[in-house]
Amino acid sequence: MLCAGLGFSLARESDQRYAIERREALRGALAEFRALFGDGSQVDPRFVHVIEQSTGLKDLKFEAEPTAGQREMQPVLDSQGRIAGFLTWRPDGPMMETMTRLMPFLAFAALGLVVFACVSLLQLRRARLVLAESAEETRRAAEEDALTGLPNRRKILALLKEAMAERLGGKPLILALIELTGLNDIDEEIGPIHRDAYVAEALLATQTHLPPGAVLGRMSAAEFALICAAEIDARALLRSMIGSIADFPAAGTDLRIAAVAGYAQAPRDATSSEELLRRARLALRAAGDKGPGIVTAFEHSLDVVSKDQHFVRRELPRAIAAEALELHYQPIVTSDGARVVGVEALLRWNHPERGTIGPSIFVPIAEQMGLMDTLGAFVLRRALSEAKRWPDLYISVNLSPVQARDRAVIDVVRNALGESGVEPSRLVLEVTEGVLIE
Repeated sequence: MLCAGLGFSLARESDQRYAIERREALRGALAEFRALFGDGSQVDPRFVHVIEQSTGLKDLKFEAEPTAGQREMQPVLDSQGRIAGFLTWRPDGPMMETMTRLMPFLAFAALGLVVFACVSLLQLRRARLVLAESAEETRRAAEEDALTGLPNRRKILALLKEAMAERLGGKPLILALIELTGLNDIDEEIGPIHRDAYVAEALLATQTHLPPGAVLGRMSAAEFALICAAEIDARALLRSMIGSIADFPAAGTDLRIAAVAGYAQAPRDATSSEELLRRARLALRAAGDKGPGIVTAFEHSLDVVSKDQHFVRRELPRAIAAEALELHYQPIVTSDGARVVGVEALLRWNHPERGTIGPSIFVPIAEQMGLMDTLGAFVLRRALSEAKRWPDLYISVNLSPVQARDRAVIDVVRNALGESGVEPSRLVLEVTEGVLIE
């Protein structure tokens, strides 16, 4: 409607300019008429017609008296300057006339524009809402754990970095890692879907123990992180959380999940978020070695052990490939001690830089790295090869739990005996009581 009103205003202005132009043309025509015919008191209708044609005025007439109505008028003066009559014509507004004819179409177009604008605004608003919802869903997917709604690993690491940067005046910052145990047993009882719901409910229940400002998040399927920037008894807090998890009932089973926790504190244990996380994980690993329900704080001795383990993980595969490990032999004597009847092969590692590394350190790591098959085969072949030096003695070789569970050990023993030529009766394979019971 605004467009239509503007159009009519422009048309009116255009018609006004047109009317002025017609009047000027009429004045010019009258001046020429007087120049040619002198007195204008008697106007021949033919000359009126000529003027009408020359000026473009419609329905031009000569009247003795002014007429009432909507007709335009122009006085006609005689030679003495007196009004001899009036020329009248019908007002002509081409633009207004055109606008009047176009009015229905303009109104319809204006209405269409208004409807289009309203629809566009609604669509724009709807699109804005959809984009906002999509952005929120994207944010949740990037920052929240789908199972629990807690901050995910990515968000926790970002929050930890922010907390370390914002830590002022030496204010302590605690990072704790909580690991759930016994999930496989729960799976067998109620299935993984119900297990996930149970884990989510159990973890959310622990939030009642959290102090103000503390953040609990999920790092992996069975690991959760707690960030707390406050003066608190971290060990007592974690024990209460672990106890809450252990006491939380699972529908459909009498089993319970357990948990262990390890924590580190800045600035006492670390000055960067990466180091704080690494040391909290070392504390968690130490707690896991001790059993369910244990809470362990980081100690620098754990870092020493970790660095030793890292060294062993790097060097052990090289030592096995180069057969740089050694066998020492311990005599086996009769009960009266009168004579030696056999020897027991003991594996030892003398590293050129670190010196002697005991089997209690490198054997568990070899089991974790899946190297026990290779290491066990090496020990068996080396022991049988060196047994030729003592033809009257038997030789005892320990089997690891990994070897004892593997049926391929039969072929390994058969091949080693064939290569060495040692009588099978001289070989004793030892297993621990735990492996035997299993």
